[in-house]
Amino acid sequence: MYYFKFNNHQYCIDATAETGKLGRLVNHSRNGNLLQKL
Repeated sequence: MYYFKFNNHQYCIDATAETGKLGRLVNHSRNGNLLQKL
């Protein structure tokens, strides 16, 4: 994971290997910024 700040926003690039499990793409941050919709 690579975390950086740009224009007063913090970003994260996840370069882990792709798998068929889409759950890894769900934001699991303590201060999440999205909602799941099933």
